[in-house]
Amino acid sequence: MTLLADIQTKAQKSFEEKAADTVRQVEHFAREARALKARAVHDFEDLRDAASLRVRRAPLTTAATVFGAGVLIGAVCVWATERCSRREA
Repeated sequence: MTLLADIQTKAQKSFEEKAADTVRQVEHFAREARALKARAVHDFEDLRDAASLRVRRAPLTTAATVFGAGVLIGAVCVWATERCSRREA
């Protein structure tokens, strides 16, 4: 009987250690996720400020760049749509 009780005690300790390790890992990943979110928010704010400054310094150039990017994206979408429709036909 003592052998069985000894095995159960070891298994219980092993389970408790694994559970504790898992909890520590979850806490670590949660801290890392919070830190990553804070960095992302800070970087987004920096990007927003830089874009705002760029628009204030050169509004026409910025508008022309955005217009050109929109035309280019639209052309790629039209091209991809036509190409896919030719394959289906």
